Amino acid sequence: MEGTSQKLLVIDDDSKLNRLLTDYLGGMGFQVLTAIKPSEGLKFLEREKPDLVILDIMLPEMDGLEPEYSPSYAGRETAMMKKRKGFFQD
Repeated sequence: MEGTSQKLLVIDDDSKLNRLLTDYLGGMGFQVLTAIKPSEGLKFLEREKPDLVILDIMLPEMDGLEPEYSPSYAGRETAMMKKRKGFFQD
């Protein structure tokens, strides 16, 4: 699809990781949306209709697997990720 960029949604409570993924994937031509809270992510999902969702499975507000059962996720590609605690700490 020349001239169009695919839309990705990253849902992760780690703002440094969100920034890293936005910079890296944005540099590859993707339009990257980020949400810190799953509830924000669900709103983006309904409004923006991303092509792919990158989802942290260890979120504080709700289990990271829970949003996948939302009707908004039906038929969407989802990549799950889990990182060890303190991975991006200074």
